[in-house]
Amino acid sequence: MYLEIVPSTLYWSSSASEISPQLWWRSIVENFSYLPANQFPEGIQSAVGFTTICINVPRHLNYLLSTFLAMGGKLVKARLPTDKGLPGALRFAASLAMSQEPHERLICVNASGLGAKALVPDDAMFPVRGQTVLVKGEAKYAKTMNENKYVIPRPGSGTTILGGTREVGNWSTEVSNKATNAILEGCKSLAPELLEKDGSFEVLSVQCGLRPAREGAPRVEAEIVDGIFKTVHSYGHAGAGYQNAIGSARKVVRLVKGLDLEASTSAKL
Repeated sequence: MYLEIVPSTLYWSSSASEISPQLWWRSIVENFSYLPANQFPEGIQSAVGFTTICINVPRHLNYLLSTFLAMGGKLVKARLPTDKGLPGALRFAASLAMSQEPHERLICVNASGLGAKALVPDDAMFPVRGQTVLVKGEAKYAKTMNENKYVIPRPGSGTTILGGTREVGNWSTEVSNKATNAILEGCKSLAPELLEKDGSFEVLSVQCGLRPAREGAPRVEAEIVDGIFKTVHSYGHAGAGYQNAIGSARKVVRLVKGLDLEASTSAKL
């Protein structure tokens, strides 16, 4: 099991009228409701509940890879050169792909994440530093407080992710002990069922990474690079990669099919 439908609660220190404009998604999720004040933790002025999906990310990624391989996909690990920009990287990737399995028509998908800032280059890209803590025990619910403290159970793993930080423009990937302590303290009221007898969490690991954000919106579009390479870009999803994965993947497939059809039609002319 790597997916599970669970109850979710969002808490804010702002009033319901202030946070209401943020809830554009309330008609999309199931079982959405505004919670009564007698269910608010101290310092909270508004809260909503709904049903959400939690993902055991390591198992989910293994599932996606195994599915890809089972469908005939091939995995090739290589370091792309970047000294000649995106055209140079695509030229190298195309040569490598053709050496593995020659094709008449080749289409590249650029999912280089934050690397797109220098590779494309795309100056709209910027990092959003995030730090989380993995603790023992699987929380009963997914909860978020003021968008910066959250509890996300990993289904079937016996563990839970506690978060987090959201530091725009911070390129550091070094773990901050101060941030770790703030996360652990801030999440105690959100997941009391995970606390040990001494009132603390059993920490398994601490993670820090850079979310690949992009000004305006993620880039999911087709481009003919250097007048030669048929390319579909898909990057800049920031911290919403898993939420947007299926929609973005479907759009990438449509764009790839469009480029392939264009190449096929040109070949017949």
